[in-house]
Amino acid sequence: MADPGPSTSQANRSTSQQQRPQQPQQQQQQQQEAKQNAGKRWLSMNRKKGNKKGPRKAEDTEEQPNALLESLLQTLRTCPEGKELQALISALQPSARDIEMELNSVKDDLLLVLPISYDYTSIYEFGSIKSGLLFRDSDLDFYIHFRQGRKEREEQIRLIHIVCANMTRKGTFKDIIKILRAKMPLLQAVHVRTNRRCDINFSNDRGWYNSMFLRAVMRFDPRIYQLAMIIKFWARRAHIFTVQKQMNSYGLLMMMIFFLQTLDLPVLSSVENMQRDIPRDPYGAWNLAYPMQIRYKTCNVSTVRELLVSFFKFYAEFDFSKNLISPFTGRLCSLRALKEKTIPEQAAYYRAVEREDYPEISCGPFVTIQDPFELNLNVGKLMRMKRLYEQLSLSFRHAYAMCLAQQYNTFSKLLISLYTDTKRHQKPKRKTKNKTHPHPLALHPFSTVGTGNCIVDAFLNLSTDTKLFITYVFGNSCTANNPL
Repeated sequence: MADPGPSTSQANRSTSQQQRPQQPQQQQQQQQEAKQNAGKRWLSMNRKKGNKKGPRKAEDTEEQPNALLESLLQTLRTCPEGKELQALISALQPSARDIEMELNSVKDDLLLVLPISYDYTSIYEFGSIKSGLLFRDSDLDFYIHFRQGRKEREEQIRLIHIVCANMTRKGTFKDIIKILRAKMPLLQAVHVRTNRRCDINFSNDRGWYNSMFLRAVMRFDPRIYQLAMIIKFWARRAHIFTVQKQMNSYGLLMMMIFFLQTLDLPVLSSVENMQRDIPRDPYGAWNLAYPMQIRYKTCNVSTVRELLVSFFKFYAEFDFSKNLISPFTGRLCSLRALKEKTIPEQAAYYRAVEREDYPEISCGPFVTIQDPFELNLNVGKLMRMKRLYEQLSLSFRHAYAMCLAQQYNTFSKLLISLYTDTKRHQKPKRKTKNKTHPHPLALHPFSTVGTGNCIVDAFLNLSTDTKLFITYVFGNSCTANNPL
């Protein structure tokens, strides 16, 4: 929800002061209605978080028209066999020249709205545009770094207000939203010339490091890049990337990297192994170092299709409640082994927790994905709704079933099936108790048929003399024409 600027608030206050002497009763009534509406808005915000019951957003319940999907399907239907991957990437991703032009255009306009009084250093793009996995309709993420640290929350909020006011005045951005209550305050806006939505923050420098690591991984093996593009768009279609944002691209890519490390013939080595022969890049107790050019000799010669099928099978059978997803370790380990401190590769994590008082990793509640650098961070902790976890499991199982069903068809038909034939997890309906029981007076006193009603069944189990006595007491109300 957009936060009104200071000028708007002052105008509202001055207007209310002028109207109050003229219509005091009407003004008080308007204030009461405003308070009630504010309360309703607060409840609606809580419902959006998933903590309270309420109608879901349209994007979460109905299929929205998707121009990118239609273009991709048309390309896959007409592409020749063996050219599916090239066709998919050309349909999903703009050219490198277009990306560079859009990025420079957005950066130029961002420089114009930054406050001149602040000694900023540069604007860093991160996320999909930095990792090389940008879609034609993806958002752009920016981190603005200042020479003098601006880590205080109040300072970040002040910067957001100033930048928002400059955007409004210059008209280079529209649909501006200030998100100030989040853990990391940020500014969302749509760039007018490129029509790209931008997320701007002043504190998430780690996002740039993570994106650079993913960029190095994508460049190591073209199969990894192609597999990531397929999986990322599949997750959007398979109801994994939802409006609740309890699973993001970074977490899904960590799952893909971990899968590639755990194969019998690994495609990629562990992050712990990558850091052995390079200088340490300290970040507190953690090491952020990684090779800009990954050198690892793999013996795996599987095709992208074979890797895709194995990926879906791996997580369709994966026990998320017992196992740890750790690209740093690069092999399958249990959460119990992590807790009992029996994983040798996790020595840096154990040392940080025991000697430097770092908090332990918060496992679960459904998925535990260890960050490859900040080892006490669980990337999967965002998933806190059981319904979304069950959707994740269902999507993997259904995707693997589609791979088996399409195993004798072309790769393009398999991709079309993955993007069009998806399943949504349905919340089981509560069983309503049937409260309509037959009345005891509707049954004959000497009937021997069970009814399911405890009172009637108890009467039927009585002896014949007791039944006759009850019939005698009630008289004419217990006759053949009017049975008990």
